Amino acid sequence: MGRNSELIRQWTLLRQLAAVRTNTILKLAQDLDVTTRTVRRDLAGQSERYAEKRRPQSSATADSNAMSCACAGDSSASFSERSAKRRSAAGTP
Repeated sequence: MGRNSELIRQWTLLRQLAAVRTNTILKLAQDLDVTTRTVRRDLAGQSERYAEKRRPQSSATADSNAMSCACAGDSSASFSERSAKRRSAAGTP
């Protein structure tokens, strides 16, 4: 099975879950013509990806992002200075 068919299956799975909230793993497996183990693995993978997006950034990641932002654009102003300018332009403290 190619990567493309896996993505199509997972997309279909998510669409079916969104459309009908009373789906069961067995029903989803039958609709997708896969085993219940495959459905459980796909759901676990989606759950992990969602949890990663929801997790707060660690300080190391935040520092790395700040450095990336500081290097982009106006290199004479620090990240916090540019942030302050954006906030004042938007009228927020």
